[in-house]
Amino acid sequence: MIVSPTSRMGSWYGQLFAGLFVAAAVFMAGQGLLWVYRTMVPISTVFTASVAVPDFIRGDDPLTVYDRDIKTDFLGNFTVEVKGVTEGASYCVGGLEGVTYGAGEVSDPKITTLSWYVGPIRTGGAACLTNLAPGQYYLETNYTIHVDNWPQRTLRTESNVFSVLALK
Repeated sequence: MIVSPTSRMGSWYGQLFAGLFVAAAVFMAGQGLLWVYRTMVPISTVFTASVAVPDFIRGDDPLTVYDRDIKTDFLGNFTVEVKGVTEGASYCVGGLEGVTYGAGEVSDPKITTLSWYVGPIRTGGAACLTNLAPGQYYLETNYTIHVDNWPQRTLRTESNVFSVLALK
């Protein structure tokens, strides 16, 4: 049997195509498994956060204790709601979009006031924090986390219950 050079080339190209197809399929399967893995990994491997607010006199802007651990760089959004304990109503809503979080960043405790933490006010009026009526409140913070090549993730935290006290 005589085999022409072109039939060998066709066979060689066919094998190359089949090999590339298999390699691409394995790569895509690997990427899919990586994507699934990244949806299952706890968000705490990327970011953790908590905030505590002391009791304060109406009209004050108290320092908060904001503790966060940024383990990898990401871009994020956050929304903070000041909610009443008894009725769960939202009195102030603030937040920012497109915040860059860098691994290892630390917040300056001298500037982490309640107004700084809540961010620009979206609802409730600019003075809603200083005009909170005496009562008990807590903060609900919702983070949206965008890590390169990871699915979007979210983190929801709640602060301690704090009291706004009447003016003396």
